[in-house]
Amino acid sequence: MGNLRVLVWILGSGALATAQEPSLQVVIPERDARIGQPYALSYEVSWRGDARDFAVMPPEFESIEWGNVVVREAVSELRRDTFTITQAVEIIPQEVGEFEWPAVTIGYPNPEAAPPLGSENSEANPSELGVYPTLRAQSLPILVRSPSIVPWISGCLGAFFALSIFVTLLVYNSRMRSVAVAADAPSDGQSVQEILHRARRHRLDGRYYEYFTALVGAAESAGEESHADLLKRLKSRTHEVGFGGVRPTEDELDGVFRDVERAVSGRLESKGPDRESHG
Repeated sequence: MGNLRVLVWILGSGALATAQEPSLQVVIPERDARIGQPYALSYEVSWRGDARDFAVMPPEFESIEWGNVVVREAVSELRRDTFTITQAVEIIPQEVGEFEWPAVTIGYPNPEAAPPLGSENSEANPSELGVYPTLRAQSLPILVRSPSIVPWISGCLGAFFALSIFVTLLVYNSRMRSVAVAADAPSDGQSVQEILHRARRHRLDGRYYEYFTALVGAAESAGEESHADLLKRLKSRTHEVGFGGVRPTEDELDGVFRDVERAVSGRLESKGPDRESHG
């Protein structure tokens, strides 16, 4: 029965155990009880026949000092030709340790034989023999443990797992951006115009961080000393776009590209006479 287990079937006492007589089934949780958490025992009274053959009384038991007890409302159910009434006794333990849940007695009078309301017998102890028959469930040992720390551990593990994924993605993106910076840096076999062309492609693809890193690489080829302010501005903006979530405007994208083009063209013009003189 899922996470519940059936303890025992018990026939009625004080009445003949015929096929029509009710029987008692006790269902207890498979888990141990936890302090401060509800722990429900179910008492199922069943018989074959009509629902009006018997009236099932509330469970009777001695009080306990190690927890609070609430008897839940009875639930009736017809299973094929068997009528069942289930009463749940909910225990909320207040102490940790090994305890004994007392024996439980449940009366099942025949409605036609039950004493009428207002009669002298209506105030009698319902578990006394001779008033009406009863079913009895033996006492049960119950182990009460401290509150479970599993949900807390699960929550911590989930948070740690999510944080690990976030850090991994952050490191991966950082490395990929570092690779992009290295790829866009000018090399001996790569012209500045190729880097600028790559920058244009990054802009069309919406990859603005890579766009700025390419422009930084092109500007550095023009010489850091002569264009220190431009490089400082470009590197600062590259960091803001890549790690600060800044979205550059179209005017800004046009402006920084023109600035880098002017710096690069000035470098090429300054090298022109040198190449001719060496020729």
